[in-house]
Amino acid sequence: MARIKNAPRKTGDHTTQDVYLGAKMDDGSTVWRNMNKNILIVVPIFCALFITACGSDGHLSYEQPPVENEDVTCSDVVYYDDALIRVVSVIDSSNDDRLVQVTFSELTIGDRSNYNFNSLEPSVLSSVDIASDGESAICTIPCELFTFEAEYSMVVSAPAFESKVVEFEPRYESDGGPPCRSNYSGSYELFISLDPEH
Repeated sequence: MARIKNAPRKTGDHTTQDVYLGAKMDDGSTVWRNMNKNILIVVPIFCALFITACGSDGHLSYEQPPVENEDVTCSDVVYYDDALIRVVSVIDSSNDDRLVQVTFSELTIGDRSNYNFNSLEPSVLSSVDIASDGESAICTIPCELFTFEAEYSMVVSAPAFESKVVEFEPRYESDGGPPCRSNYSGSYELFISLDPEH
């Protein structure tokens, strides 16, 4: 039984008594009259508190304060918007004529020599036809390939021209992005010249 007022007590010629929930009172009207008075007091207070905690539309709202300089731990997701290398042109060194196709072979990436072209990221390849054994690739100029930033070396050859070892260390122009995501973009442009065979 829940007590909501003080215990019965005598004051002069009058006796005051508590109102107990569930108690049987001699004067039921007195019980409900006292309870109604309490309700009339409690309800406006509750409404005022509820309106304060709610927005004007009556929905409970809570605004998370901004968190600054919070360390984020997550796996980095990598997106390649462009290939690392874009072979822009290969020219005849004797007359500056542009070649249409060349062959790449003997690829070295970092400390890995004879790198197989079939192991390259296929999603960025453009105008590149890789041989079935992966030992070489034909580039129809301009062509695009590679994603890994490192030191590169490869042999460039074409019919009636001397083969040439080309070395380069390309970097993407941008590798930024939001936390947990890297967007690599901006290809390194490669210009090559070959000497005619004597």
